[in-house]
Amino acid sequence: MQTPDSLNAVAEFHRTFHHPVLEQPQIPSETRCQLRVALLAEELKELEVAILEKDLVEDLDSSA
Repeated sequence: MQTPDSLNAVAEFHRTFHHPVLEQPQIPSETRCQLRVALLAEELKELEVAILEKDLVEDLDSSA
């Protein structure tokens, strides 16, 4: 089975920025998980503010 282009793109991104590219799916380290949750929380907060301020540009930006 061929790897989808989207997964290849993610792997290339990880290699470019020196992040691990694992052979098998697994839960990342606790530190990496905390970072991912923090980044998602930041984006969610930006979306919340955009909605409250009825700012369509920021709404779309936070959803991209």
